[in-house]
Amino acid sequence: MNKRVFYFTNIILLLPLIMYGCQFDDESKNNSKTNNTKTETYDETEASKDENIIYTTDKNFSELINTLSHEKKYTITIIGNITSENISEIKQTLKRKDLLHINLDLSKTTGLTSIEECAFHECHRLISIKLPNTINSIGYSAFSNCTNLINIEIPDSVTSICMGAFEECRKLESIRIPNSATLGDEVFYNCINLKTFKISENHPDYSTDKTKLCYFQKTKNN
Repeated sequence: MNKRVFYFTNIILLLPLIMYGCQFDDESKNNSKTNNTKTETYDETEASKDENIIYTTDKNFSELINTLSHEKKYTITIIGNITSENISEIKQTLKRKDLLHINLDLSKTTGLTSIEECAFHECHRLISIKLPNTINSIGYSAFSNCTNLINIEIPDSVTSICMGAFEECRKLESIRIPNSATLGDEVFYNCINLKTFKISENHPDYSTDKTKLCYFQKTKNN
């Protein structure tokens, strides 16, 4: 068995990542200017009931969300062929401030070969996501500043996780890196609650240094 699980006690944060392609909303800009700004966070006691919903990509995602009760917690399983237009619609919906938090399951979709740059950037209502095994890459800042994201399931088909993919995902607790996936710089910048990091000892970014959360090939031998 090559899998190892590491628990990190100290996290070394690198210099802040400059966001080249993603646009920040006004709330995020204000949060970056002050440490006293309160942000809304997910509390499981607010949504004690679970309900599973099947959604097909030929329907309007925003209209679906408008029918949901704020007294329940939802897992939305999406089926069918999914496009970048579908992802854009989902993103805009999950950025809304009046929406209950959502678990999103994309594992049964087809047609998606990558999670594009900034695809889920600032989706504050996203608490977990399961990705399909059709994708081979997770783009630049794809999930950056998803402030309530706790869990993400990355399939073994992924061979590239780009720079800043999970930057500022401050509630992310654990992650598993596929054996064939290369890591860009500052993938986990400021993921302050990420303590469980699963990676094969045969992975090129594997390290036995348990005081660091940074696995970059360029610094491996430093």
